[in-house]
Amino acid sequence: MMIDKFLEELQINPVKSVSKILTGNDSAVWKVEMKDDTLLGIRAIERNRINQFLQEKSIMRMAQNHGIKVPKVYKVKCIEEYAVMSLEWVNGKTIFDELRENPKNACNLGSEFGRSQATLHQISFREYESDSWLSSKNEEEQDVLNRIRNKFTLSSKSLLHLDFHPLNVLVDENEISGIIDWTNASVGDPRFDLARTYSILKIEGYNFQKVVDPTVFEKFGKGWIQGYESLNGSIQLDPLFNEWAGVKMRQDLQGKRPSEHMQRIESWINHWRKKGGIV
Repeated sequence: MMIDKFLEELQINPVKSVSKILTGNDSAVWKVEMKDDTLLGIRAIERNRINQFLQEKSIMRMAQNHGIKVPKVYKVKCIEEYAVMSLEWVNGKTIFDELRENPKNACNLGSEFGRSQATLHQISFREYESDSWLSSKNEEEQDVLNRIRNKFTLSSKSLLHLDFHPLNVLVDENEISGIIDWTNASVGDPRFDLARTYSILKIEGYNFQKVVDPTVFEKFGKGWIQGYESLNGSIQLDPLFNEWAGVKMRQDLQGKRPSEHMQRIESWINHWRKKGGIV
């Protein structure tokens, strides 16, 4: 098994148990319990994406230095055909699981979720260079970015997670215990991050609501807005930012979701284009 090779190369021992937590479209995650009961996470992606892990490590360290609860990254290394990261295992459950188990807490959870995102956006970096997830990948993305830049003066220094949703924020005893999956993280204008979260809650929320009652999810969404605005003021998203979020989501999920899901993304894009007077 490759995990045995990873543990050997990373000099992680002695180990009590290893369990595979996730095998996604492009990554795998293991939970490792050491004999002294310490918990670690092991992530693996294709070797040619090593820079992704190095960028994550850099931005997570900066976030941690500003008091954000993120896993500590111990080591990033190429092992055979993989790039491998070892990191701290964060205790807690996802906000999504907490919503499912304790629906009465939806508003409070949403508020904590929103305040956490607002705190990220208060962090400013003067110097940060990366292969940004915000950069356009095709002409359509470039077009909507050009329209945004022509209309708005953009901030370029706020910390953005860009995948901030209920499966990537952990809670323990009703408090945020960690923010995970910093793959898309970058620095830029907070409205991009807010539009990204909003689009995920609305489009991916269709799937969430198959498990969590829609009224519960609606209360969570309202709590998110209230929590964010309590720290950073009113959220005002121009249709252009929501259109951008849909275009990015379609690009990101192409070939990874069924046609009905992609159609919801398409409907989202068209809705905001009409709102913005483009169609």
